[in-house]
Amino acid sequence: MSKITSYLSANFSKSFFTIITPFFIIVSLVYFVRISILTSKIQMSFTELVTLYLYFMPSILFYTIPFSFVAALAITLTRQSQDNELPALYSLGIKSSQIMRYFLVLSILFSVLLLSLSFFAMPALKQEYKTFLAQKKAEAKLNISSGSLGQKFGDYYIFVDDKNGTKLNEVVIYNKKKEGDEQIFAAKSGEVKQDEMPYSLVLHDGYGYTYDKEKLMQVNYKNLRVFDNAKIGNYTLESIIEYWKKASQLNAILEDALFFLFVSLIPLSSLYLVAAFTMIHSRYETNVSFLVIFVVTLIYYSLASIIKENGSLTLTLFLSLLLGLTGRYIFQKKVVRFF
Repeated sequence: MSKITSYLSANFSKSFFTIITPFFIIVSLVYFVRISILTSKIQMSFTELVTLYLYFMPSILFYTIPFSFVAALAITLTRQSQDNELPALYSLGIKSSQIMRYFLVLSILFSVLLLSLSFFAMPALKQEYKTFLAQKKAEAKLNISSGSLGQKFGDYYIFVDDKNGTKLNEVVIYNKKKEGDEQIFAAKSGEVKQDEMPYSLVLHDGYGYTYDKEKLMQVNYKNLRVFDNAKIGNYTLESIIEYWKKASQLNAILEDALFFLFVSLIPLSSLYLVAAFTMIHSRYETNVSFLVIFVVTLIYYSLASIIKENGSLTLTLFLSLLLGLTGRYIFQKKVVRFF
């Protein structure tokens, strides 16, 4: 039986990687487009682009594995049936239910992998991604160019005549709080402090005017510090347990949890349903593997969308169990009875 298991494993692996590779590339391209949109707003190095892509890796795998498993299973079983390799095993006294034990173990492993990706890796890297993006946006505010108008630092518009690293020369900043209430400050020199939070701009040897409809005030200063108080993100990462605890309060997280759970169980709950229509006798039955892949994928992802919008934990587990038992019943009636 070990040789048979190795043979089935080799055939399934070949089909699985043949299917998941192009599918993985297509989904990756979608995420590359998202990343390219970010690069139009934020400057990033090649290393940072790779880091950003790696943050999406669990999501890419999560959305490609279930479909690839269903397709690989259907194609493997159909091919082995049409090549008379499964009938040869039946003639040796090996029953179809024994063959399915290998695929049952495989489906459990795939479901465990999907649960690990969706409930552990994806939330953790989602927080890392948000932190990374917030930091890059904050750093982008510090990329002040000399001689350019319209640049902002916090609530202030800033103009710099000359810049050398974080050192600035001939600086002018302007802020309009509301109509008739404005501020303008000028300084001979300044510097950007980016080694502490929040970021700040320090001006040296300057003067400023604050005026409204009733009065005008002038100030001369030796040093003036302007803070960027804009919210740039939460840098305290939550644990996985703390993240999912919020599902009881936030609908978005609860919807994600139910969707992740149902999709993660697809390899296990669809196993016998797919096998029932793809373990065929080539002389009496036709190849419907592509129809099976389409219908099963459509049913499962339609149900996943419904569960995400209007589901509950009870409904999610019930539908997964119902689909699994229905597939097992059809498999018993259609395959086990004959093979």
